[in-house]
Formats: sequence, C-alpha cells, structure tokens
Amino acid sequence: MSAVQMIVPSDTTRTYEYFVLPNRLEVVTISEPTTSASAASLMVEVGSFSDPPDLPGLAHFIEHMLFLGTEKYPTEDSYQTFLSDHGGSCNAFTELENTTFHFNISSEHLHEALERFSTFFLCPLFTSSAADREIQAIDNEHDNNLQDDDSRVFQFLRDVSNPGFPFSKFATGNLTTLKTIPSQKGIDVVQRMIEHYNQNYSANRMKLAVLGKESHAELCNWVEEHFSAIPNKDIPLPQYIGQAYTAKELGFWYSMAPVLDFRTLTLLFPMSIGNEEYRCGAFSYLSHLIHHESEGSILCELKRRHWADGLWAGDRVRVSTWTLFSITVDLTVEGMDHVDEIISTCFEYIEMIRQTGFQEYVYEERKKIQEMQFRFLEIASLESLVIDISLGMNRYLPEHSLAGDYLYFERDPRMEAQCLEALKPTNMLVLHQAKELEPLCDTEGTEYYKMRYGVRRLTEAQLQAYLPAPGKPLRTDFHLPEPNPFVATDFALKPLPDGTPEHPQVVYESPRGLLKLWFKQNIHHSKPKAVLKWFFLSRVAYATPRHWLLNCLYVMIAKEQMNNLTYYADTARLDFHLTSSAEGVRVTVKGFSDKLGVLAKHVLKRMLTIVPDEGLFNRMKEQVRQSLVNISKDQAYDLALEQSSTIFTVTRWRDQDMLPLIDGLSMDELAPYIRSLYSQGFVQCFVHGNMLQQEAVQLVQELEGDFLAKVQVLPLNQLLEWRILKLPKKTLHVKVQEQPIGESPNSAVVLRIQVGTFDLRRNLLCDLFVSMVGSALFTQLRTVEQLGYYVQTGVGEEENLYCITIIVQGSAKPPLYMLARIYGALDASEAYLQSYTEEDFQKLVRTWILFRTEKPKTLFQESSMHWEEIRLRRYFWDRDECEIAELQALKKEDVVELYRTYLSNYAPKRRALATIVYSRNHREPFETILKNHETDIVAVVPTTLPAYEETPETSQQSPLRGVDLSGATDQGLQAAASLDIDGQNDTDTLGPSPTSPAADAGAVSPLVLSPELRPAVCFQEERTQRAGLNMSEFNSRTVHLDLHYILDSLRFKHTLTAYPCCSWNLKKKSTDAAAPKP
Repeated sequence: MSAVQMIVPSDTTRTYEYFVLPNRLEVVTISEPTTSASAASLMVEVGSFSDPPDLPGLAHFIEHMLFLGTEKYPTEDSYQTFLSDHGGSCNAFTELENTTFHFNISSEHLHEALERFSTFFLCPLFTSSAADREIQAIDNEHDNNLQDDDSRVFQFLRDVSNPGFPFSKFATGNLTTLKTIPSQKGIDVVQRMIEHYNQNYSANRMKLAVLGKESHAELCNWVEEHFSAIPNKDIPLPQYIGQAYTAKELGFWYSMAPVLDFRTLTLLFPMSIGNEEYRCGAFSYLSHLIHHESEGSILCELKRRHWADGLWAGDRVRVSTWTLFSITVDLTVEGMDHVDEIISTCFEYIEMIRQTGFQEYVYEERKKIQEMQFRFLEIASLESLVIDISLGMNRYLPEHSLAGDYLYFERDPRMEAQCLEALKPTNMLVLHQAKELEPLCDTEGTEYYKMRYGVRRLTEAQLQAYLPAPGKPLRTDFHLPEPNPFVATDFALKPLPDGTPEHPQVVYESPRGLLKLWFKQNIHHSKPKAVLKWFFLSRVAYATPRHWLLNCLYVMIAKEQMNNLTYYADTARLDFHLTSSAEGVRVTVKGFSDKLGVLAKHVLKRMLTIVPDEGLFNRMKEQVRQSLVNISKDQAYDLALEQSSTIFTVTRWRDQDMLPLIDGLSMDELAPYIRSLYSQGFVQCFVHGNMLQQEAVQLVQELEGDFLAKVQVLPLNQLLEWRILKLPKKTLHVKVQEQPIGESPNSAVVLRIQVGTFDLRRNLLCDLFVSMVGSALFTQLRTVEQLGYYVQTGVGEEENLYCITIIVQGSAKPPLYMLARIYGALDASEAYLQSYTEEDFQKLVRTWILFRTEKPKTLFQESSMHWEEIRLRRYFWDRDECEIAELQALKKEDVVELYRTYLSNYAPKRRALATIVYSRNHREPFETILKNHETDIVAVVPTTLPAYEETPETSQQSPLRGVDLSGATDQGLQAAASLDIDGQNDTDTLGPSPTSPAADAGAVSPLVLSPELRPAVCFQEERTQRAGLNMSEFNSRTVHLDLHYILDSLRFKHTLTAYPCCSWNLKKKSTDAAAPKP
C-alpha cells in the first residue's frame, strides 16, 4: 500500500486510500460503510488529440465500442443489462487528452460489476457489425449538435486554431469521417480502431477510482484481482509540440450569428500554462476579480451604462500544457454599438490589477473560502465523486486527487505575472455573436458544421487603442472587491435537544394567519449549514399572461438591484435564489448557517422597495423577450413535451400568448403590480439545518414584521390549484407543430399515456414497468432501428398526474413512422414482461428497496425532499417506508395488469396524447391536414401506420436483451432508457450506457490475451438472458388508426373534464393539523 496520504474533507464519513498496482495502474479506493450504492470510474490518458489525421473521431468511436461486447461477455448489451438489473447505469465521455468510463450499481453487486468493467480493457471484441451501427449512432449524435451553439463555437475555435496542432481536429466524428471517406480510401476502420486501442490503452495510462461499502483491504483485493491483468505497455504520454494559437492565428475579430437569440462579446487569450497552475490558483484569483459583480467591477460599470447584462471569466479550454482563458460579456442591444469601448474597459480593469498586484487580503480570503468549502464538502453523486478523483489523479499530485479542484496550496508570483502578461490585446482573439451580425458572415466554415462567419484582422493601431494611454491615471471607479462580510467564521454545530423529531414540524403560525413555519433541525448531516425557503403565495402572479410577465420582470429587477450584496454572499458559498412562480414568488437562502439570517433579512426587506430606472426595466424586458424567443428554438423533443404539458393543464399560458405582449409593457405598470401582488397572500416557510427551533422562530418573526406588515391573508382554499385534464379513453389524440429552426433536420414524437393521479401503489408499478421494458424499448428503437440518437422512456409527473412517456427524436424517418414503431414496441411489451420470471422480478424489487433504505447524501437533498411535500401540501414524511411496504407486496403480474389496464394499445383505460414536432423535410401529411381542417377543433383522420422498413443492418440483428433501471428513482421524467454516451467535454450527463443487439456469436476478438494475463474467472460467464422485444407479429400486419388531430388546443380543453385536485391515495399520511404547536 502506498504511503501517499490524500488530503480529504475533515468530517467525511468516507475514507480514501491511494495505491499503484504492479502494472502501474493508479487507484483510489473510497470506503463508505453506510452506502447502498457503489460507483467506479476509469480514466485513460488518450483523447481526441491522439486521433490520426485520416480518421477524425476515432477516440470517441472507441469509447462507444467498448460497451458493445468483450471476449468473456460477447453479448453486446451484457454489461448494461447486468448494471440495470441491479439498479445501476453507466456512461463515458471523450475529452481532448483523455477518455473516462464510469458506472454506478447497488452496493451488493460491486464485485461482479468491477470484473465485467475490467474486461473493457482486457479483451474487447470490436465486431464489424457493431461498428457499422455505432457509426450511425455517432452520426446521429453529431446531427443533434449541429444546432447547439456551444458545440458550434467549440468547433469554430478549433477551426481557426493552428492547423498543425491537434486542437484543430474534429473530435466527435460522423458518418463521413468514420465510414464514407475511409471506404473511398480503402481504409479498414475496424482494424485501425484495434491498432489505435493497442497503441494507446495501457495500464500505465489509467487511473481508477472505486467507491463501495467494503473496507479498503477488500476493495483493494477486488481491484488487484480484476485490473492487475491489464497489460502495462509502458507507453509514454504523447508530447504535443507547439501552440494551439500562434501569432498567425491571433489578432482576428470574428463575427457569428448564433442559432439562439443572444448577444455576446468574447475575448480569448491563449496561455502556455497547464495543470501545474492548480497549486497557486492564479486563474481562480484572476477569474474572481474580472468576473466580480460588485461596486468597482467591470460588470458594474457596463451595467451602469446599460451595455451589458452579465460577464464571465475563466479558462474556456484547459489541457495539460496550455489554457485558453476567456472573458465573455453578455451584451445589451445598446451595448452592440459600444463593443470597442467595452474591450477598452476590460483592459483598463486588467491594468488596474497589474498595477496594484496580487493583493494578499483578496488571495487569503479566496483561499479561506475554498478551504471552508472543502472542509465541509457535501457530495450528492457518488458517480461524480469517482469521476472527479480519476480525473484528479491525472491532473494533480496523488495526494491532491480530490483537493486539487478546491484548495490553494502556495503562491507563485512568477505564474501570477505570466497569467497577467498573457491578458493583452496582441495575444487576443475576439468572437462577437449576435443575430444582427448575419449580414457580415460571408465566409464558409468547415464541412462539419457549415457555419458562416465574418472575419477581419485587427490592425496594430486598433490593438494599441484598447490599452490605457501611457501615464493615464487609473480610473477612480475601478477597485478590487471589498472584504466579504458573508464569509462564515462560526462552524459550531447546534446541540440536538432530546426527542428531536425526524420530520419537519409546524413550530410557528402567525397570529393573523399569514404564515406557517415548518422546521427541522439537522440530524443526519453534521455540517454547519442550513436552508431557508420562503414561498409567498398569491393569486395575482399568474392571473393573466400580462401578470405573469410582470411577475417575471419584478423578480429579475429585484435580483439585479440586490446583486451588489448578494454576489458577495454567493462567493462566500451562501446561495440566494429568487424565482418567479405561477403561485407567487419563491426565495431560497442556503449555505453556511453563520450568516444565513443576515442575508435573508436583507433580501426580503429589499424585495419590497424595488425602484427600477427606465434603462434597467428595458434591459430586463429584452432578456424576457430573448428567453421567450429562444424557447421556440429548443430541441424538437423539448418543444413536444411543452406542447403536451400545455394541453394537459387547464390554465397554462403559452409562449405565443406572452411574446406579443412583451413590447407593450411599460415601467409604469410595475409598481401597481407589486402593490397588487403583496396586497393579499400567504407564506409557506421552511427552515432546515444547523439552527435551533427558537432561533428559526425568531428569525421568521423578524422577517414577517418587515415583509407582511401590509399584507392581507389569502385563505388556502383560494390558492391557485393546477387542474390536469383527462384525455378521452381509448383514443389517440395528436398535436403537431413545425420545427421553428428551419435548418434543424430533427423531428420528434412524444407519446404520453395518462395513468392517473397520485396513488402510491400504481406509481410504483409505473416505475417498475419502465425499469422492466425501458431498456428493450430503447434498444429496439435507437440501436436496432436507428430512429434517432435521442430515445427515452420514463415516468413523468405533471403536478399530481402520473404519465408514462416515450420520446424519439431523429432525422432519418418521418414522425408517423416513428409513431408506428413506438406503437409496435408497446404492442410487443406484454410478451417481454411475461418473459420475466418471478425470481427476476423480486431481485428488481429488492434493489429498489435497498435504495429506499438510505438517507439523502446531503443536507440540501434532504431539504428538497421535505420541501416538495410542504409545497404540494402532502406531508408524506414516511414515503420511503410506505413504498418499501408496498414493494414487498408486489408481484410481476401486478405490472402486467397495469400494462393491460392503462398502457397497452388496446387498454380499456388508455388515455394517450402524441405531440409531434416535424422538420421541414417531414411536412407531409401534416400541412395538408392543417390546411384542410383549419376551422375544426379536432380533425379525425383515418390513418394507416407506415409499414416496417427492414434494412440489411436490422435484418441481421439477434434478439434484443436487457433492462435499464437508470434514473428510475428520480422524480419527474426519468431517463430510464435514455442514452447519452457523451462526446466532447460533456461531463455533466450521467445517463445510462448504450445498448445494442447481441454480437455475432462466432466473432473472435483480435485482442485475445494469453491465459496468464486473463483474470481469474469468478463469476458465471453468462446467465440466462431474456429475449428482447419480438416485433415480428406487429411488423407483418397493417395497422389502421383514427388519429384525432388537435387543431385548436384552447377550445379542445374546454371539451374535457379535469382530474380532482390533490387526489392523493396515501396508505399512511400525517397532516399539518396533527403537527405539534409551539
């Protein structure tokens, strides 16, 4: 065992150990004895920088292919099926210099999961049949990125970089780079993939992090058992000589028109500084100063002139040897005319930093805040933790594998000076983005994204003009941030009184009946943190579309006018959130409890004294307008989901209802609206964390005195209640909409089947149904039939209504064909359910029970869980216990009965709505239907579903296998059968792994290891697998349906009845009436 002692949070329930295997694979084990879930992440030091010039996207392709079968487990979806059968999921992402694979699973099955995981790096198959299909999946992924502004800009920065440096490569890959061109050149892509894998995947390039409930000794034994056999080829890390941006590439001004409606000005500065910077935190220090939003900052000055709405500074791209530092300004309409002055303002502030130097008080304050954050670090996701550590082992010293992302270790004046020296006009690129710039975009971009842009070289005179004149005194209105008044100093934990309740209790109700305070002291999380939620309920906020717009403007203006102070709180890890709600206005203050009350008093008092000027009002109004316009440019499936929610909800204002109103709003309307908003209301308040009951009551009484002095009580029976409409039984209604982004090739179909209002047993059956068939649906629709990259099956909750939701988005097939295939997949689901043995089903149930026995990982997770019960007025505190009792009584036939009653295409209680967003390539037959029935509310159109189109690829497929449980315990729409095997730098998505049909039975791996290198076989090679969806019967018959097209949503909703409000069927429920009074 290594003598390296990792620096870790001081009060964690987890312990960490670092060691190196004999094959030089570096490992960190994390032991957490109370966990019910485990996780692991393995990072390989090879990424898109290593792609050969003639095969762009090869590293990303290998990432996909490693999931699709190994010598020991040749069934392509064997790995995912095993994980999902035990409550787990997996994913991977390819970055510039590394590729990371990760998974989570129930803690009882970590050992076997590690063994299966290790075969990725011992004996992958890389079959030709899987390669052909996965290239198509990567091409679909690329299609999804074409209209994503972040992806477009990232590729653009590559396109204009030094073509001799690997940053210039196209990293995602597509059909052209991985199949069409290689075929024309006679390149065997599979063979080249194998060669690339052999040349780069070596134990000395790997970092592994494993978290489990076991001791370090046992975890270490498992790692040695399964990962020691990975060959150490002693492959040196590649040396990337040169710079991404040389003098030849610098000094240009680029103009681009984005897909979404926004205006930004970005200054980009390449620096020859890489991972070594973390020890001194020079980037963090500079980012903090340039990004600051208080008095004396760049942003404060730009806002004063109404030129900007926001500013961000930091490393845009970071690799081992260099960094691309950026300053991005969110421009206003007026700011578009002052871009040169904005650049000069930035350099004036940078010059002020240069002349004042790195100030010790600022540095020490930042260092203290980072230490405070790390000391009391709360990690909500175990998978995120192991990912961070596996990446940290690559970027930092072993002892800093976790701490390197947080702590400052030592000052480095030389590096500080080097960072500042790089921030100069002669080392700069400018990227200006706005819709208004489209006429200037006369240059064609690369073939990968086909972006048009404008370009001009900045002259020496222009570059010099951005700098302050020599000898010019510093601006008096620029200065460094003041000492932060919100930095916590008291970290003592409050004593727990005897008999402290496990669940929130009502501890105070105002004498006038205006406020109810729920309180829970921190029991399970020994952190000096707290949460305060203040929800002012009013019927005014959502009374009309105009009221809702004014509510949004009021909240935005209030946040803006409080920002000089709340930004200090934010940098001290004390978060403040003020949000508009259809029910009123929500305030959340959370973080270190020491200064929480101080901030809460300030913001609630300030909310009542908002006095905007005309310039601020117009800036916020433009932000609302941009937001409404950009909603219409969301992904097609997002638009389809929004369309279904609009139809389901009795009173839900549509974007098209509000957009025409925004320009007509005047500042004179705001003050009367605020008075009306606070004329009558009721406050639901919740305090949770490191605070005594009497302290919470005292704080809320002080807040009540300032905030509610002039408010009249609003009876609870007059609060806004969302009513969800019942669709007619045994009828498929369809709502269609054209894709607003004309260039987007994607169409989407969202099928939502209403199951009913909140019923604990039925809800669990819905979740289990998705867990049992979701992966098979995904495999059939995405992997085999290649309908699109985005396929998802889940359970969605619309207020108190549960729905089964199936989503398909793609460009290859028209929407009615997608709908037909969804229809067929549902048709085949009963036989798939029946293929489960009762033993398999009970294993699934036990996994769900296991996860429900574990407490939330963080205080804020627990607070959110309790707040949801308070907000919905359910007070179902013992939900986990009740769900466990229900789960223990369930049988497989109960799920089959749910399917037959509600979900089958022929179910007697089936209430279904399909919302379709179609691209311009898929306009027919929808344009004809809309034209011929434009005066109808609903048009009934007899339709023959499109016949199955068999392709050579799909005809070769073996029966599908597998079930995916990922996301099954999340609320809202659960991505239980989604796929997001990430492309470049998308590390936030932790979705499940790809599934694919069975590999060629006779395929032989070209990477077969000699017997002495193979791990010991300690698990059965393959257990009996369930066959996948059998679509043959559906494919062979013609299906006729009467599709009921909804042409007038508002009038259609008047024809329906609604589900009852708050109709919760709870076996065991406590109410606020039973809660103890103070």
